[in-house]
Amino acid sequence: MIKLKYSNNLVNYTEALNYMDAQVANIYAKKGPETIWFLEHPDIYTAGVSAKPSDLLDKNIRLISTGRGGEITYHGPEMRIIYLMLDLKKRNLCDIKQYITNLENWIINSLAQIEIKAINIPGKRGIWVKDQNNQLKYNKIAAIGVRIRKWITFHGVAINYNPDLTKFSKIIPCGIKDSNFGITRIKDLNSQISKNDFDQILKLEFSKIFK
Repeated sequence: MIKLKYSNNLVNYTEALNYMDAQVANIYAKKGPETIWFLEHPDIYTAGVSAKPSDLLDKNIRLISTGRGGEITYHGPEMRIIYLMLDLKKRNLCDIKQYITNLENWIINSLAQIEIKAINIPGKRGIWVKDQNNQLKYNKIAAIGVRIRKWITFHGVAINYNPDLTKFSKIIPCGIKDSNFGITRIKDLNSQISKNDFDQILKLEFSKIFK
């Protein structure tokens, strides 16, 4: 049985890291359940293991280094963060690429339920949608950054529900400098869907991908 954890208040990033560390240890020791945590953070910029200092455009902002995959990104209010602490051995899924593909398909299928056509693009991390005004441009709607310890996963996905997109101007998100790749959010593409309703869709679609 997977534990679903929801946090209504903003969760400090360091607090989230400490929780994930403890939960991964508990899962490995068979002392705690697999956990999926839905949360949001206060404004924070984080660096993954592939981060480049040159991608931090505003040297005055605080940057936290973390062991997840990926480069520099932003997290903040109205962004749906989902941290997944899953036992891949238990799920016969000891394949990191396949795990990430499963996460991508989960988000893509969930967005399809609210009439947002999303795709993954080879060589470009994350989940993308075509720009409504420029068919040659793609905008990122979700990012993926994972870490795995003893085949237990942590970190996860960040979906742009309705964050302040101007915060991304202080960095080169995920190291992508090409002007044909931007950022978007759910509320700009489907203003009717509530965060709670989308959470319920994510929950349902998860069970179809991760048996």
